[in-house]
Amino acid sequence: MESKGEYLLVEAAFRTLMENSKDMMFIKDANLVYRAASVPFVKMVGKESVEEVIGKTDTDIFADKSLARRYVADDRKLIKNGKHLVDYIEPIPEGEDGQARYGNTSKYILRNEKEEVIGILGVTRDITRDYIARQHYQQELRYLFG
Repeated sequence: MESKGEYLLVEAAFRTLMENSKDMMFIKDANLVYRAASVPFVKMVGKESVEEVIGKTDTDIFADKSLARRYVADDRKLIKNGKHLVDYIEPIPEGEDGQARYGNTSKYILRNEKEEVIGILGVTRDITRDYIARQHYQQELRYLFG
């Protein structure tokens, strides 16, 4: 069993990570309710504070309901399959300019001591600029050699 000091250290490290990371991170419980979120994640969903996300679901926080349904379906599949999803590209909410955006996402299943699923840890990095550049490069190659 961890000592109270070790627990406080881990809690402080987690809070610091969520407040300062440039990555969009979240933790959902097994019912897909948000329990923690990083500041960049909160900004990505168009909210002002973490409190506007905690205790909510994707359909509560995402303006784009189609995108919210996709995330819910992905998470249900993740839990059903019982395997982490690592480094896949998915759409994320549009930017303020209305342009499509993409994220490189990894989702990890969180389990208790009995190996029961208790939640999901998600980490997304905005790769829009690189993704669009790669698409343009591929289009040029098809034009030149297609």
